[in-house]
Amino acid sequence: MRFRRRQPFEGLTLSHRKALAFERKKKREQDRFPLFAEEIAANQSSWDQEQARREQMSRRIEQEWRDRIAGWWRKGRRMYFAEPLDTRKKIMSAWREWTGPADATYFIYIVELHNGTLAARSSAMNAEHQAARERIVASRTRQLRLEAA
Repeated sequence: MRFRRRQPFEGLTLSHRKALAFERKKKREQDRFPLFAEEIAANQSSWDQEQARREQMSRRIEQEWRDRIAGWWRKGRRMYFAEPLDTRKKIMSAWREWTGPADATYFIYIVELHNGTLAARSSAMNAEHQAARERIVASRTRQLRLEAA
């Protein structure tokens, strides 16, 4: 299966400028309420704590993204293997010819294009839009009749 490999997480780059900006932020928070400056300062975290928090948050977000992308690939593979062999051959042929990014979402698009899901969803959406248009036109017609009366 052709796919685009995701680069591993290299960690955050926390520079001296970011540390200074963090200290300025802490000072601004204290200056905003001068009567409570000591309490605010006691509840503020240090730069080391903030670095650890940001690193942990970045790693968690990165892992969540990787899990989400893996879930999309699993969904695409489930959809692919649920199709009969002749449809799977067409899908694989289209996937090999695909010149765009080798992402899970594009693979799902190609599977849905060949299994009819995309056409069914498009026709359902068009029917929904048509019904909404008809409701708007009917409402507008009633409004014009009320204004004319």
